[in-house]
Amino acid sequence: MLDPDHLIEYALIYSAGLGRRAVVELLLAESPDLSITEPVWHSTAAGAARYHHRPHILALLEAT
Repeated sequence: MLDPDHLIEYALIYSAGLGRRAVVELLLAESPDLSITEPVWHSTAAGAARYHHRPHILALLEAT
């Protein structure tokens, strides 16, 4: 089950994995907690970007 207190973080994780740059930028503007992991794969946004070979997304996350 997804914790409703972390929906922005979960959206960031999934959009990072999918390589959706515009969505990632939009969600980063909300100052999400980048240490949050989602409950299915136990991945952070950076972990999802790394796993799915999204270096452009990983660079955005690391610059935050």
